[in-house]
Amino acid sequence: METSETSNNNIAPEATVENSTKAAQSEVGVLGNSSVYGSNPDLPGFTSDNLEEHWESHKKEYHGWTKKQYAQRAHDLVRSATNENILGYKAKNGSIARFDKSTGDFVQGFDTGIATMFKLKGGEVRFNKKKQRAEVDL
Repeated sequence: METSETSNNNIAPEATVENSTKAAQSEVGVLGNSSVYGSNPDLPGFTSDNLEEHWESHKKEYHGWTKKQYAQRAHDLVRSATNENILGYKAKNGSIARFDKSTGDFVQGFDTGIATMFKLKGGEVRFNKKKQRAEVDL
C-alpha cells in the first residue's frame, strides 16, 4: 500500500502536472465510507506517476484527447453514482469500479488514487465477469 506521502501527489483533473501536488492535497478521500452505488465526491484522481504510465498505455483508445481530458474523465467517472448507463461495484480489496456502457470506459480507484481507466473490450459481459472476480463487497 502506498504511503500518505504518495497519496498526496494525486492529480486533481483541473490541475496541471506541474501544480498537481498542491491541488491534490485537497483531493485525497477515504474509501472506507465510499458508496457502492452512489456518488463518491471525495475520491482522489491519478497520482502524477500513475497518470503518466496509464496515459501512455491507453491514449490510443482516446484518440484526439489530451492527458488532462483523460484524467478528468476518469475522475468524473470514478466519482459517479450508478444508474442505467453507469454500472459499478466496490471490491473486497477496497477499490471502487465504474463502467460506462455508452462509451465502454472502465475506471478503478482506491483511496490513494485512480488505478486505471481504459476502454473495456467485451462491454457489459466483461464488466460482469470483472465484478464477479472482484469478490464484490455489498
